Amino acid sequence: MTESKWKNHTAGILVLLIAAVLIIFTLSSSALSTDAPAAPREATETLTAFANAGGTEPAPAAKETRTPSLAAPTLPPLPSDTPTPSPTFAVWAGRVNVDRTNCRAGPGAPYISVAVLNRNTAVTVTGRDVTSEWLYLNFQSANEGLKRCWVERKPIDLAGGDVASLENYYPGAYQIPFWGDYKPPENVDVSRSGNFVNIVWKDPNLLELSERENARSPRFIIEAWVCRDGALEFTVLGILDNTSLIIEDQKGCAEPSSGLLYSAGRHGYSTPVYLLWPKP
Repeated sequence: MTESKWKNHTAGILVLLIAAVLIIFTLSSSALSTDAPAAPREATETLTAFANAGGTEPAPAAKETRTPSLAAPTLPPLPSDTPTPSPTFAVWAGRVNVDRTNCRAGPGAPYISVAVLNRNTAVTVTGRDVTSEWLYLNFQSANEGLKRCWVERKPIDLAGGDVASLENYYPGAYQIPFWGDYKPPENVDVSRSGNFVNIVWKDPNLLELSERENARSPRFIIEAWVCRDGALEFTVLGILDNTSLIIEDQKGCAEPSSGLLYSAGRHGYSTPVYLLWPKP
């Protein structure tokens, strides 16, 4: 082989070797690129932006940690160290200033009498009715011990005590005596004609005279709030033998008039029938 041919032959082999090395190197680089995870797009874009701006590579951002937010519980208010003062009412010592007076089951003459008080009987007055015309009191009975009932204001000497300072017991805290054998009035009808209200009912009891306090004691009681001169007034009405009653009820009150109707006997009263009559 001549020298020129040998040089050409050697050059060709070198070219082939170089090409083979390049192919092997390219294949190795591709494998490494495939196995490595791709950089996050956000990080790549951030690096590219910094590179384009001529800045340096930023430090990796701190990882944000979120802690669940728990709303503070709403606690009930603590009780006040200073208690709310309760109303204070007077209690008066008194004496009966007439020869005899009835002590009744309610604040009014139509209620049954439950005791008789004689002159100079000592009493303790603890309350009044809404009109301040009747006093709720107690006294020591010779046969029954401590007795509680209602007496008109005038026969009781309070030695200067103020009736207005007493607690209002009725209507309110006090309950007239209930007797379960007495049925309440039935078929009650309430109608109005101008300033007058007509109440009609039927008597389901038809009590014998022996079941009544006496021949003059009412068979029915109506406790009514009626409109008089622009204000509601409390009144108690007794009905002897009739099963109807007409009550005057004027115009001009903001609240409606109303009443309670009871059957009555010597032992007490039935459950009431609520009366709400038409407005004038």
